[in-house]
Amino acid sequence: MSRAFQTVVDGGDYFEGVRWHEGRWYASDAFRGIVCAFDPAGVREDLMQVDALCSGLGWLPDGSLLVVSMKDRTLLRRSPDGTVSTHADLAPVSEHWINDMVVDRQGRAWVGTIGFAIVDGADPEPGALYRVDPDGTVTVAVDGLWCPNGVVVTADGSTLVVAESFAARLTAFTIGADGALSERRVLAQFGTPPAPGALPRCSVPPSSPRTGSRSTPRTTSGRRTPWAGGACGSRPTVWWSTRSRTRGAPTSTAVRWVAPTGGPWRSRRPTGSSRRPRG
Repeated sequence: MSRAFQTVVDGGDYFEGVRWHEGRWYASDAFRGIVCAFDPAGVREDLMQVDALCSGLGWLPDGSLLVVSMKDRTLLRRSPDGTVSTHADLAPVSEHWINDMVVDRQGRAWVGTIGFAIVDGADPEPGALYRVDPDGTVTVAVDGLWCPNGVVVTADGSTLVVAESFAARLTAFTIGADGALSERRVLAQFGTPPAPGALPRCSVPPSSPRTGSRSTPRTTSGRRTPWAGGACGSRPTVWWSTRSRTRGAPTSTAVRWVAPTGGPWRSRRPTGSSRRPRG
């Protein structure tokens, strides 16, 4: 079955943290450091500037927008009246940049760290996923994840799924009533997982003076890795995008996983289609 890809908006300088909220698309125009929104016609509104690069987005129950400020490792809060404040400081627990995020219905923010000095060309190392409670308290939810990215919480609120980008897998956890994560399991594996200590070296493209990197770091093996995702629907459904390099050009794949009706959750064969980006 063929699937068509549709360009929703273009002209960004690396969109991250894309979310659909109350009739509009929201995104971090990451390398410009701008959080923006788009209506269904594609009309853009710039909401706030983030000097230390922006990434993950999510909303608290009161309508406040949370924004990941990557380089200074803080979580910013934009109130409904437009006032911006610091919601949480993750610098004391995260040595390296923080990245993607999802906010659940209880107002808990789940924030991943890249885990190593990616812009310096360091070898990949495991990092943590942090839970930021509504009062701003930061807790290490789980450690030992290989570049946690593309974090989602399923629609019933019972399961968190995270893409371990440099381990080429989706990893799932059961969320307890107190926010503790348990029952760690591999939801889907994309190819053979790398052995610890033998992960492919990260190749960082030429840097710009402002950001340190203007395109996605990639592994030298050309491994296809899960990179970003979202969840929707009354039946737990997770949509992911994966990236790989074929003959020197990056390709993207849309992947869907649907929880089976009844019984324990299990991984289904990912389905999707690939395309080679223009340009």
